[in-house]
Amino acid sequence: MTEEKSKQQARDLLLERADDKLRDTENTSNSRHTRVEACFDSIYLRMLVLAPHAGRLEAAEHPSERVILAGGVAAGLDDETIGEVLELHEAVKELRHRPGTHAVDLPHALALARNIAMQVKG
Repeated sequence: MTEEKSKQQARDLLLERADDKLRDTENTSNSRHTRVEACFDSIYLRMLVLAPHAGRLEAAEHPSERVILAGGVAAGLDDETIGEVLELHEAVKELRHRPGTHAVDLPHALALARNIAMQVKG
């Protein structure tokens, strides 16, 4: 198997997993906590696929933020949308460390994830 084919397979698997996470977000039988985390994971996996294509960017505080910034730039997202993803990232970090501490607007986060999914298709 060529290196290029291997990279494409890895990319396809990440995008497939991102789609799975988006479906988990849409599944109302899942808990709100699970849906919020799945929503962020769906976005983050897409940013992870795109990040290497962004070129050099300013350093960010956290490696996850670098992935979000780089992936957002590569996807052509505007500053406001990238900011919303970064806010969701902060909210999910809070939820993971202190459950129930941050109120996430789940319908808005889901709309954001769907919008990014439309822009970042395999």
